[in-house]
Amino acid sequence: MRGVHVSIMKSVQDQWNAWKPFLKGLVAGVIAGPILMLWLGWMVTSSAMEGQVRASLVKAEASICAARALREVPEAAKLDYQARTKLAEKWAVMPGQKKGAADYDVTRACTDILAETPKGSAS
Repeated sequence: MRGVHVSIMKSVQDQWNAWKPFLKGLVAGVIAGPILMLWLGWMVTSSAMEGQVRASLVKAEASICAARALREVPEAAKLDYQARTKLAEKWAVMPGQKKGAADYDVTRACTDILAETPKGSAS
């Protein structure tokens, strides 16, 4: 009986030694894989995605705001900063939003667009 027990233990130990490198690689991959993917930028986190969506939305709304403002004041770039900001605040409110509830980021981006508009280029 003792010989059978030793034989089983030897077999289990041989199998463990055969599987050990695979299991070590699996554990290392499970731990290092996500870390490397994040570090290399191959994985998008939800917060990064939300930030990109927000930036795109602000850019689109600021473009709409600037187009609407330039219809009212074609040479908005000639205005001082405060007047451009007031103009942007007026037109940064998108349809469906409460009046006076202009998004700060949209207002600021719209003001920047109005400042960059070449004088006399708007129609």
